[in-house]
Amino acid sequence: MSLAVAKSAIKSSEKLFQRVIGKFPDESYLNKEDIVIIGLFIGIIKRSQSLLVLCESKYYSGTDSILRSIFESKVYLDFILKKHTKDRAKAYEYSLRIQHYKRIEWLQKQDENVLLSKMNLKKESLESFKPGDHEEIKEEYFDLTKRYSKKEKADYGGSKWYKVGGNIDTFEGLCESLGQDCLMEYFIAFKTWSEEVHGRDAKRFFEHAEGSLVIGGADYNDESIFKWITKLSMDASELMARKYNIPYEKAVRDTVYLAAQQKNINN
Repeated sequence: MSLAVAKSAIKSSEKLFQRVIGKFPDESYLNKEDIVIIGLFIGIIKRSQSLLVLCESKYYSGTDSILRSIFESKVYLDFILKKHTKDRAKAYEYSLRIQHYKRIEWLQKQDENVLLSKMNLKKESLESFKPGDHEEIKEEYFDLTKRYSKKEKADYGGSKWYKVGGNIDTFEGLCESLGQDCLMEYFIAFKTWSEEVHGRDAKRFFEHAEGSLVIGGADYNDESIFKWITKLSMDASELMARKYNIPYEKAVRDTVYLAAQQKNINN
């Protein structure tokens, strides 16, 4: 898979995004469900563009982290659009807000001088948030996840919003719920990308050369990165096209590849 193909895929996604936005007279017509869905799609496009910049500049460290993030967003988008879309989008939004509120509550309990010296954060900037302000959201979120989960305990922490899909407790379980292909991608690609995210890739920067241990650049595969950029952006585009009833022919993948091949020929 080439750089030209990846660029064509992203360009196709950008055009689709403009067509989706064109369905709304202005931002006021976007409901919370649309904001979550379109926001996930924008994130996939923007991070894919960042990956291309890094690859073209021959800076590969960090690309696994970005690919993992794109994959997560695509999986979330697929899960939300599969069914019960309104409730799943709401659970996603509430989970983000709950975790945000938890961080603020923790910061409010810290010494003001420490916040200022360590984070350049003034405590007065947190005063608009009052403890308990988010209790209503927490209750709605609890009821939402409890409604779909057969287990007695719902997700109090706000991190496992995908419980609205039933008894799904892990991201692996979420991928499994979306089918065998998604689960295969989880084990083949996601788990590998996670090594960089969690700082488990230390050995990647060392290699043996003529019996000696040498510090060198990690071995990254351009073609693999371009393949995943293309696949994930096209998968997300197809999901968006179905959601917003935009004609998106199955042949669009062939169109992307052919356009890229023609560009290579012309060059």
